[in-house]
Amino acid sequence: MIHIIRVYKSHFSFISMFLNTLEVLIQKSPNDCPLIVLGDFNIDILNVNNHKKNKQQLIDFMNKLN
Repeated sequence: MIHIIRVYKSHFSFISMFLNTLEVLIQKSPNDCPLIVLGDFNIDILNVNNHKKNKQQLIDFMNKLN
């Protein structure tokens, strides 16, 4: 069994609110099976012109969750 969370972050939503909601979903997922998070975060972490704070928040969040 695999637990999958599919997400979409609107360009107009705040990254902090999005990540808080995602964290709640992750915490509610079963601990006894692998978890896959996929979707559109609308943050291009490879683009140097993107908002640096949003990219760093996403990277820190993912690192926190391993």
